[in-house]
Amino acid sequence: MHSKQLILIPAYFSHECKPVDPVCWRCTVLYVGAGSASCLDGSHERVTVCDLADEEYAAVMNDIDDVGEGRRGLTGATFMSRLGAVLSRCVRITTIELVKEDARVDLIRHYIEEHYLEELSLNALANISGMNKYHMIKCFNSAYNISPLAYQKCLRIEHARAQIHESNKLCDLALEYSFYDQPHFSRLFKRVYGITPAQYRRLQATPISYKT
Repeated sequence: MHSKQLILIPAYFSHECKPVDPVCWRCTVLYVGAGSASCLDGSHERVTVCDLADEEYAAVMNDIDDVGEGRRGLTGATFMSRLGAVLSRCVRITTIELVKEDARVDLIRHYIEEHYLEELSLNALANISGMNKYHMIKCFNSAYNISPLAYQKCLRIEHARAQIHESNKLCDLALEYSFYDQPHFSRLFKRVYGITPAQYRRLQATPISYKT
């Protein structure tokens, strides 16, 4: 990562941020729902890296502060529309395609997405794909940078996150999405999003939540 870069990362894609110069470094992370992200040129199949000009970077950061604080009447939908316009004026855009091994890896991913609340085993997924278990794990990791069962956990966390504002008790939500208990859910949620489910719920005043 370089200064003044905007990076669009597909949902559930495992990644880590590594700044070129770690001194005095920080990043702002936006968690955007699929509906809100429809105006962006994103894809499940690629990571998009956008280099922003100084004025565009300043405008985006000001908008993030405003939407977070509810200033200027800036809504999440308006912010996403403005962000899409910024992308269209980017200095440089680089896309990184997420290359897949073959159609069998897609088959595994789709099966996990349809059965993410069930107890899945690596042996069962290997049988479905027609591959050796260890070769299947290697292919899935190569395609999505995450293991099959870790991907299943990410799906559970993401679907639970989308229901946080509608659920009265986090312990009930945890059980509904097949976590052992609320502490288990909270621990995995914080590992993915950097905040606990309770903290995330408090940020639901706007459609977009962020951290710096």
